[in-house]
Amino acid sequence: MQTDAAVRQVDDDKLGRAAFAEILAKALQLPKDSDGLVVALEGEWGSCKTVILNFVEEYVRKNNAHAIIVRFDPWLISGFETLCEGFFVQLATAINTVSNNDVAKRASKNVLRLAQFIGPIKLLPGVE
Repeated sequence: MQTDAAVRQVDDDKLGRAAFAEILAKALQLPKDSDGLVVALEGEWGSCKTVILNFVEEYVRKNNAHAIIVRFDPWLISGFETLCEGFFVQLATAINTVSNNDVAKRASKNVLRLAQFIGPIKLLPGVE
């Protein structure tokens, strides 16, 4: 029986997406002094975007066990306040999952505190 579930592992790649995902994973692993990077992965429904994300995650985890990967799906959330709060909760959870030391606990707690301040921001004109 076939499903339309996204392929999760590089070993199951039958469409040749792994090479692109590996290059993207390498590009995402920035040096510590980097200013950051924003990447958009666009494509039509069914064009393997989730498969590529799964592969990128696999490559990043293989090369950097301490990487913090946040999988956040905004389609599951409605409203500005809930969207932002949901992202920060996911981020805090990811920080705690990868590292459970005192620094990670403080960072996670601060991220959750930041999420509490998002609600009132929507009252400012032009924010939404």
